[in-house]
Amino acid sequence: FDMEKCYGESSALTPFFFVLFPGVDPTPTIEALGRKLDITEANGKLVNISMGQGQETVALNALNKSATNGGWIMLQNIHLMQAWLKQLERALE
Repeated sequence: FDMEKCYGESSALTPFFFVLFPGVDPTPTIEALGRKLDITEANGKLVNISMGQGQETVALNALNKSATNGGWIMLQNIHLMQAWLKQLERALE
């Protein structure tokens, strides 16, 4: 897929969701585009969170920070957090 094209057709109001298959990881592609746009973990504008027990608050704090200051958040393994998805949905509203 062409991440730059997807980004060009997107807006800050709509999150990207990637449905992955074993052996597929979009992280390097997302990080490469982020570097071009000065959105990196080093400058705090990219946050990559591997979801699991105890990461709910970390994710919501990152979401609130990015909503205020701008940036990207990657929530990986979100399928492990089905009970939490309603809270995420409310936060995105």
